[in-house]
Amino acid sequence: MGTPLVALCLMLLFMWLFIAPQPSAQSRKYPMIISHVLHPESPKGEAFTYFAQMLRETAGGEDVNIEIYPSSTRYIDVEAIEALNRDAIHFIAPTTSKLSVFVPELAVLDFPFLFEDRESYYRLLEGPYGDYVREKLREHDLRLLAFWDNGFRHFSNAIREVVYPEDLKGLSIRVMSGENTGLLYEHFGAHPKVISFLQMPQMLRLGVVNGAENTVINYYDENLMGIQPYLTLSYHSLMIYTFLMSESYYQSLSPEMQEAIDVAAARTTEYINYLVGTREQRFVSLLKQDERVQIVTLPPGVRDLWRKNIQLKTTPALQRHYSRAYRHILEAGYNP
Repeated sequence: MGTPLVALCLMLLFMWLFIAPQPSAQSRKYPMIISHVLHPESPKGEAFTYFAQMLRETAGGEDVNIEIYPSSTRYIDVEAIEALNRDAIHFIAPTTSKLSVFVPELAVLDFPFLFEDRESYYRLLEGPYGDYVREKLREHDLRLLAFWDNGFRHFSNAIREVVYPEDLKGLSIRVMSGENTGLLYEHFGAHPKVISFLQMPQMLRLGVVNGAENTVINYYDENLMGIQPYLTLSYHSLMIYTFLMSESYYQSLSPEMQEAIDVAAARTTEYINYLVGTREQRFVSLLKQDERVQIVTLPPGVRDLWRKNIQLKTTPALQRHYSRAYRHILEAGYNP
């Protein structure tokens, strides 16, 4: 009796091994960490929240556990790139300025008055220039998932209205780090000073600098109206985020998870680009009604004066130092 019973048990075990559901990609656990320097209600903060939601949906049954650390609670931008490369975090979105050390051609995006509209920037980023940047970043184990619009740069100050280029002379202006972020101010006699976004409000209040370069969204969200009453809507360059993850980490994931990330990233790009454009318009409208702010909008003729003056300096630099990128810039609509 013992032998038939053992045989039956072995047969049932054999059948269970082949018939029972096997562990699949859906049972894998994917802990993923997002780190950024802005508050959760900023466009970048909302975009990461949206991406986490999209990734959970597109990943199907896979166990995706996403943690988001905003407001530099985990890392500042420069530290985050290094942390990404050692898999301490998994998604970041620094500005292009922070990555020009890896891809020098990214520095051209900080040149003032490169294009007149965001469509031209999109054309550049979605064409051969964007493909080139993507390949160069991959050499540094960085996978570019998308370029994100963060709005046009403008400048404010606490001293006087700035309408003409000479009005900038003598002002000290906070800029973000980057090879070419201070070009506009240096050229017109102002003094650019690199200060992190986290430190900026305090440095403005203390008078370490008396002006700052920001998007309208950041100006409004940081409530700079009381300490920076003179706002010039210059639209002199578009700030771009690079949505990144580690290339090696991406390649370690299942094909299904890779596809889920790509789909979620594409949807999030559409979301943030729309969000930034609409919020930018709304905040300009609100600021025009704010009695604390004196807004200067450059008339077409005056704006053309700014553009032609600065391009006398920047066009030779573009041709000499960024010849590969310069060709793509011309194709996208640069008009020196």
